[in-house]
Amino acid sequence: MALLKFINFKLYSDLGLPYPMGEADMPIQNEVYQPASIREMQAGARKLFEHGAEEDSDENAVDKEFQETPEMLQMKKRMEVAKSQRRLFANLVFLLGRETPIYILQNLILSFGGDYVLQTELPDDQKEAAKVMKRITHVCMDRPISD
Repeated sequence: MALLKFINFKLYSDLGLPYPMGEADMPIQNEVYQPASIREMQAGARKLFEHGAEEDSDENAVDKEFQETPEMLQMKKRMEVAKSQRRLFANLVFLLGRETPIYILQNLILSFGGDYVLQTELPDDQKEAAKVMKRITHVCMDRPISD
């Protein structure tokens, strides 16, 4: 439990948020995720992650004698796969139905570089809704498809 608290403290402090969060510090009101807040936090985390990865490559350089070992080659291969997966959903926009597990899907989609639109956020005006629907590439729903 102490290790989990330390990890949470480190993650929150890297994002510039206090840990543990008080009511005034909560970026989420009324236990409903606000899409703008989530997108801001995700963008900040992505910048920190990419900046940290660049620093680590210079600071933790591997000796030349170990660079061509099978273990190091395997690790490099895994890092390349992970790097390509970070942008797996790039240029994709998901429409999340009101019955889907929105919080999990928000995190998943944003983590892999995608974007989403909540069904409840669709504009009432048909022209505006049509503009939004043109951007959508995938639809996530949890109900039967009617013919």
